[in-house]
Amino acid sequence: IGTRDVFWIDDEQGNRVQLKPPPRCLGQSTYFMNGLRPGSRNRWDPLNVRLPPVAARLRIEEGFVNREDPLANECGKYTMVHARLFRAQMMGVSAPNLVEYLVLLAASGPLDRKASEATHNLWRSSAAPTAQPKGK
Repeated sequence: IGTRDVFWIDDEQGNRVQLKPPPRCLGQSTYFMNGLRPGSRNRWDPLNVRLPPVAARLRIEEGFVNREDPLANECGKYTMVHARLFRAQMMGVSAPNLVEYLVLLAASGPLDRKASEATHNLWRSSAAPTAQPKGK
């Protein structure tokens, strides 16, 4: 479909990682870019970069590492900027290498972990369902 993915990745110490991101980490909800992927026949929705509702719910109920994000410990140490560039040629413009639009995702695993765990702890202490005593 005429897209190109570009990544800038930093490790826990803020050093630039020279390798491509581990493919399994791109599906981890911190770095999840929803929508069309190269080779997909589905229509692209460039605004559809939100966290899937089930992933958000599990983060609140189970924490940053949960059954939907089993790789969160391994992948949550990166800070990543992911740009998906769309070629104008695919939109009918015949100029080579001209970008029609891009989708940009900037995500920090360490910041996401802190925010998710704080929300999870707040939910557990104030809003989590409690067991009702029998007979009442």
